[in-house]
Amino acid sequence: MVVTVLLATILVDLLIGFIFLKKIPGTFHPYYHHGYKKYMALRANWGIGEYMFYTNSLNMRDRYQREVPLKANKYRILFIGDSFTEGVGVPYEKTFVGLVEQQKNRSQVEVLNAGVLSYSPKLYYLRLKYLLEKEKLHINEVFVFIDISDIQDEILYEQFVSLFQTPFLKQIDFYLRKVSFFYYQVRMKILNYRTKANILKILQRTKSVQSKDVQQKMFAQLSLGTFSKQYYKERAKWTYDQHAFLAWGKKGVRLAEGNMEKLVNLCRINKIKLNIAVYPWPDQIRNREIKSRQITIWQDFAERHAEV
Repeated sequence: MVVTVLLATILVDLLIGFIFLKKIPGTFHPYYHHGYKKYMALRANWGIGEYMFYTNSLNMRDRYQREVPLKANKYRILFIGDSFTEGVGVPYEKTFVGLVEQQKNRSQVEVLNAGVLSYSPKLYYLRLKYLLEKEKLHINEVFVFIDISDIQDEILYEQFVSLFQTPFLKQIDFYLRKVSFFYYQVRMKILNYRTKANILKILQRTKSVQSKDVQQKMFAQLSLGTFSKQYYKERAKWTYDQHAFLAWGKKGVRLAEGNMEKLVNLCRINKIKLNIAVYPWPDQIRNREIKSRQITIWQDFAERHAEV
């Protein structure tokens, strides 16, 4: 009877997982942390808006489900960034990558969008390395859109270890996340707990959180979503608030520059033209920062690493 109940529980868990998990476009990845599943076609929601979300054979957002050849007889441009580049909240044709694609002659130029929610320089580098070395994808030119929020995210991803040859237990872990509803829920709670702990470490470095009593109360009682509100209020501060920059922004910039240097070298080895783009947040526009710390840092970085 015990065996029968156990098998029935497992079957129910897998059935719920099959129904529920296949509707989730995002997936964990042992090499580049997270991304999207292949050949997805679903209605996504962002705020009060709804839009169609498609992915191609390379796990990238696209205008429709399609097979992307690894070798191309045309000039291939790849955009990579976070949610802004992905185009969260709008149909693909209205994203800036989609608009660029519409301006190109598709018989001569192919545009790919590798932007994913919450990416940062570490994941830009790992995703591109995976595409080039594991997928063997041919690319001529890359545009990296670095977001202001990347500096916080670099600190969150600092401990992530990317693996080409995934250990057996890791393989089981990633497999179960995809098929078991119960396991997925447990792993998400563990991940949220760790994320909350990392967020707290960042907040501890600023004047946002003062006493240990307040820290412990926040950590113990608040949900991740509520807890994160304060964290998200801090995301742009490193560009104009010296205290926030010294508290955690400086470290995030150091991590970001280190990972961008790896990306630069990866592009040079593979003879890929690299472009770096930055853009303001409402904070910079509101504060009339024509040349913010974000712009200065990446302008200096580009000049130091430009081809002579």
